Amino acid sequence: MENPSPRRLWPLLLFAVCSLLALWPALLALHKFCERYDWRYFEALTEMSRRAVVFYHELPMWNPYSCGGEVGIANPQSLDAAPTFLLILLFGTAAGYKLSLVLYAFLAMTGTYLLCRKYSLSVLPATVAAVAYGLNGYHALHFSAGHVSFLGVTLFPLLLYCYERALDEAQWVIPTGLCSAWIAVLGGTFTPPLAAELLLLWGVLCSIERRSLRPLALLVLSALVALLSSAIRMLPVLEFVTDHPRPPFLRAPDRSSLVQVLRDLVAWREFGPVPGRKYWSHEYAGRIPLVVAPLSLVGLATAWLWKSGDPQTRSLRAVSLRLTLLAVFGLLLSMGNFAPLAPWSLLQKLPILRDLRVPSRHLVLLDLPLCLLAGFSLEWIWKEWERAARPGKRILQVAFSAVLFVAAVDGIAYTAVQYQSFEITTKGLRLDRPIFNVNAELPSGPVPFYFVNGTWQYMRETFFSGHGSVAGGAVKVGYDCDEVAPLQRAQQLDAGPVPQEKLQDTAAGEIVDSKWSPSQRIVTVDLKSPTVLLVNSNWNEHWKVDHGNVIKVAGQLAVDLAGLPPGRHTLHIRYAPRSFAIGAVLTALSLPLFGLLFFRARRRPKKESP
Repeated sequence: MENPSPRRLWPLLLFAVCSLLALWPALLALHKFCERYDWRYFEALTEMSRRAVVFYHELPMWNPYSCGGEVGIANPQSLDAAPTFLLILLFGTAAGYKLSLVLYAFLAMTGTYLLCRKYSLSVLPATVAAVAYGLNGYHALHFSAGHVSFLGVTLFPLLLYCYERALDEAQWVIPTGLCSAWIAVLGGTFTPPLAAELLLLWGVLCSIERRSLRPLALLVLSALVALLSSAIRMLPVLEFVTDHPRPPFLRAPDRSSLVQVLRDLVAWREFGPVPGRKYWSHEYAGRIPLVVAPLSLVGLATAWLWKSGDPQTRSLRAVSLRLTLLAVFGLLLSMGNFAPLAPWSLLQKLPILRDLRVPSRHLVLLDLPLCLLAGFSLEWIWKEWERAARPGKRILQVAFSAVLFVAAVDGIAYTAVQYQSFEITTKGLRLDRPIFNVNAELPSGPVPFYFVNGTWQYMRETFFSGHGSVAGGAVKVGYDCDEVAPLQRAQQLDAGPVPQEKLQDTAAGEIVDSKWSPSQRIVTVDLKSPTVLLVNSNWNEHWKVDHGNVIKVAGQLAVDLAGLPPGRHTLHIRYAPRSFAIGAVLTALSLPLFGLLFFRARRRPKKESP
């Protein structure tokens, strides 16, 4: 196989430059944190996971800092199992997140480009589609608002590319499954279902088109690969969401009219409320570069404009039709509860999907096909130009290059502005300061742990100081702390620099020594008579101890020492869900096995077509 010509690599260089320029305001504040709430939430959780690994050399199984203690890696919002967590470990939370944003922007463009080239689009049309999707407003507003658990949507084009390859070469179900696993472990309650909806619809359309169940069988195999390779993260998550579903009061209806959705695709918005809409602007983000919008409309018609002829043209026509149907699907879902039998209203009757909210987040399933169809429309113009044997191909190339330039500048400007605090005045756009403007002094090593009374909205600063946040007294389970990870809450925990373990009956003995880490407690007691050891933490069913029995006392983690004889005992209390152990074994075995199977299949000589 020949090495690719450097001239063919210029789109990748362009994608890298666009990613850096679009996120330049964030990179200028590389080691600073953000003032927006969702960023504060994820920065706090990720920094605590980083410290669990760096300071205590253990996996972030349990998060003792949040609201008296909650699950860590099993939290559906956790991003700690994604490959980009390595950037957090290497460069710190603030810098690691910003470098991750650059990487995912690059992957969004590269995946779109590969998908277009798989469909035999020329380089320029494919590059236009890639820039349009990688720099669209859905990414810019969601990520700048702090919805970093949505980063998986940048991998959707790569996911489709791998699946399309699997339709031709069965071994590509492995990359399809691995890409699905990457999306799943990036966290969030919305992105994995979005990816599942995307793949399922695409697979059904391919099955209908090919009159075969093979595309659906490949989906099943890809799902199996995804589950096995991400089992270390997904088994604890699935166990958690089954045992502790989200509160039903979060299922609120919302709807958007067709005119509102179309406006979402072109409107230049800042982060803030939208008149006449239920949520803020990032929930209605779907803007694509303006020069791409009319091309997308032309692309919607290409399914009927392509002239039947050679196999390549027939293939382009079929894919155009699939993309059009996907766009309609995304549009209807984005409109929400506009009718009793609307797609979104029906989805809310299904398990897991019924716990989702904000239907307009489906705009990404409209953005992706529209950006791809923009490339298809340019390809159709080029093919029609060739078919009519018109002169001036160089002029057409210049025109396409101009479209690419305008789309790139538009996307870069829109994305960059979202990482600034800004105000639209009568005199134009006034930039203020980057949204990453918070300096924080972080400890270089472990600090003594204790709880501080405070509300969960402002827990980041408490976390950064090395302490936990707990509200005084009993609070309602659910939105009062973390609506995505419902908690079993202790009625009362001790705040301030006090011992983190105590005996319920102080006359029954004394605590001689105590060692603390996020997911473990090693406590040595001199026991005189039976009693209960109270641990200053919320209870969870997956805490275990080697001596005695883990129990719950008014929602608080405790160990019943009634079965222990008088004397000195060292108790090893650890958070160890069995689902994690099983998942770790499955992931450790499956990843090298899948790698071996894929590369062996790739090295196998292909049979000559008759």
